[in-house]
Amino acid sequence: MVEYWKHEHHHIVGSRGTNAMIAKYRGQQAQQQVQAIHGNYYEQMNFEIKLDLRWQQELSPENLATFERIVADRNRPFAWPLTTESTP
Repeated sequence: MVEYWKHEHHHIVGSRGTNAMIAKYRGQQAQQQVQAIHGNYYEQMNFEIKLDLRWQQELSPENLATFERIVADRNRPFAWPLTTESTP
């Protein structure tokens, strides 16, 4: 699954980014909805797995507070170490 864009999938709601990368791999245009929401993020993205923290800026403060209240410390063991330098 490291190269998921090379394989057929059954997608569920919320996988527009995945669909955009599959379309890019196939030389197709991403759906207009994806471009309207994410701009050219997926067009500029290389075929790689990388940390995407855009959701932290896209959610409202109220939604972020709700997320933190529900999740609390359960996600802490899975957090990526954040550094200012990129990792290879």
